[in-house]
Amino acid sequence: MQAVKKHQHKILIVEDEPIFVNIISEFIGSCGYDFDTAANGKQALEMLLAQPVETYSAILSDIEMPTMSGLELLKEVKSLASFAHIPFVLQTSHTDSDMIRRGIEGGAYYYLTKPLQPKVVCQIINAAILDFGKHQALVSKIENYKSGLDLLQSARFTLKTPEQAKHLAVSLCHLSAQPVKTSMGVYELVQNAIEHGNLGISYQEKGELIKERTFLAEIHRRLEHEDYQNRYVTIDYQIDETQKWLTISDMGAGFDFEQYLEFIPERLLDEHGRGIMMARVNGFQSIEYSNQGRTVRCLLY
Repeated sequence: MQAVKKHQHKILIVEDEPIFVNIISEFIGSCGYDFDTAANGKQALEMLLAQPVETYSAILSDIEMPTMSGLELLKEVKSLASFAHIPFVLQTSHTDSDMIRRGIEGGAYYYLTKPLQPKVVCQIINAAILDFGKHQALVSKIENYKSGLDLLQSARFTLKTPEQAKHLAVSLCHLSAQPVKTSMGVYELVQNAIEHGNLGISYQEKGELIKERTFLAEIHRRLEHEDYQNRYVTIDYQIDETQKWLTISDMGAGFDFEQYLEFIPERLLDEHGRGIMMARVNGFQSIEYSNQGRTVRCLLY
């Protein structure tokens, strides 16, 4: 996984307790990021609207606050088209399962548990910003790929590499009524099919490779390895009456997909593992796995 250019990013910290503001500010500063602070959701929203859209790369917010809570702030920001792309990191506790569920449904996929630890704060902020950059890169290319796809009734595509997945995501998203959401969903599911399906990189292995900063190198190594080089991902598009479907299939060994469809507390602080959940919640109307996890059928908006 590539390193974050930290001097280019500013974090908006939203916290009502002065002692926690000081602690979090110190942690964020130690990560190498600039930051601003707001005492509640209302103040944060006012600061956000008063700044250029590109000012903040992430919002780190407490959930329970007076005037406007973290979840209320999340809802307000996600309703604003110009700011909806900014990733949210919410502070919570392991017992806040309902709060976390509501946060995920609202579009917050990153969480920190109290008491906060400096290393974990940096890891989660880094993960949020890297994912943010990845999805923004897709969005920036969407208009360049719009060309007659609305005429398609059915089609089949095959690919092998993450770069091909990016190009296909920004092409196929125009089949959807919500192309920005669909570009993210297609990319995450195809990337999952490549990494964990065809290349056989396990969840645990990916975590270690990310920590060692050798994840991308390992992907390229396996793409050339004789055990994996002849594997490809197939994407089928089909219109069924008034509904549009994408079916994504890989040639891997399959996986236990159920545990990645929903939030699991044990993975809360991991730097990866959110892609399928993000695609399910926000990328499509629905997704259905079959064939032991090798195939996923997605209903487009």
